[in-house]
Amino acid sequence: MPFTAFHLGPAFLLAALLTPLALPPLIIGSIAVDVEPALILVLGLDLPLHGFLHSLLFGVLLAFILSFIYSFLLGQKFIFVFFFMYLGHTVHVILDSMLYSDIKPFLPFGFNPLYGLLSSIQVTVFCVLCFITSIIIFIFRRR
Repeated sequence: MPFTAFHLGPAFLLAALLTPLALPPLIIGSIAVDVEPALILVLGLDLPLHGFLHSLLFGVLLAFILSFIYSFLLGQKFIFVFFFMYLGHTVHVILDSMLYSDIKPFLPFGFNPLYGLLSSIQVTVFCVLCFITSIIIFIFRRR
């Protein structure tokens, strides 16, 4: 999935179903992971686009660091922020793992059992449907 636009659909849906307060951490968690391929492309590095940040293990570290900064700056409880940032990261990695063979979601193990479970079109449609559903839920909650 090209960068992060479609990853916002599941983040919005999770926030709509759980709590709207989780939306910023979910969005940050689901987008931050794509800093890695962006830097690789911009800097012209000879590395796989999806490296260690596209793994569940290193997602814990990424979510921890970002949650610490977010909690410090905005005064939200760390455990709340961490949970939703890691959830956003995890959903992103799972969706990308279905599409890209170079992702190793279970590092240090070098395999990807999720690759090919869904097509790019199926994942994109899923993400768009998540977004549409979340908008409907947010609208009906406001009434």
